Amino acid sequence: MTSAKLLTIAGSDSLAGGGLQSDLATFSELNVFGLAAVTAVVSIGKDEVQTDALPVEFLKHQLASIGHVEDLAAIKVGFLADLEQAEVVAEFLQAHPNLPIVLDPVLSLKEGSLAENERLLDFYRQHLLPGVTVITPNVGELALLANQAVGDYGQAQRAAKQLMATAGPAIWLTIGERFKRAFPEDLFLSESSTVAFGQDKLSEPIYNNGAGCTFSAALAVNLAKGMPVLKAGIIAQDFVHAAIRKGVPLGAYYAGGSVWPAGHRFN
Repeated sequence: MTSAKLLTIAGSDSLAGGGLQSDLATFSELNVFGLAAVTAVVSIGKDEVQTDALPVEFLKHQLASIGHVEDLAAIKVGFLADLEQAEVVAEFLQAHPNLPIVLDPVLSLKEGSLAENERLLDFYRQHLLPGVTVITPNVGELALLANQAVGDYGQAQRAAKQLMATAGPAIWLTIGERFKRAFPEDLFLSESSTVAFGQDKLSEPIYNNGAGCTFSAALAVNLAKGMPVLKAGIIAQDFVHAAIRKGVPLGAYYAGGSVWPAGHRFN
């Protein structure tokens, strides 16, 4: 039996918690074959993140190569470094209109470049979001895309509903412990349903760098297997929680650690 083929369009994460490293590891753990187009090299330090975007021509070359691969089963889009990259990716997605597409909007906004940032956000709203199956923002990314404050659970619900109404895709909002509720939560919205999910809190220490990338990659795999979005997300939740429970500490310098997509093997 030939494995399904999935594509991730993402940045490289030097600590391998997120980015294409996490995506490809997740694909492999879930028994699909992963292809990758790299958008940037992200070097994570203790107090800062250095992002070196690849020239847009490099991204074009990668996608032109992958465009000849037959029978892609799904696409996951992660970090896009700038508007030019977003435009190239949108064109590629338009050439694959019938595939499940998961957009994890890891937004790269430039300090002091308000007009440029707004052009990028507008492009997401008008050209990327309407063509995908589901987006997986965190609270901060939702606030930027919906262009409104999200300071509590009620505001998060309203912003997600407004964004879905104007842009189209289903939304899986990862809230976690952001609003200090009794349980970490995710919120799923589609045209037909709104569902909140509570989860037991994990015991310390928690190594969760890359949890969002891992979740959206697992979601893409489940969609490629023909699951509806809600079921695909529920199963992806279980996968990423196992990845957090078996997360890898990176030592005293970072005082944290990365998720390990192989964690589900130990459930």
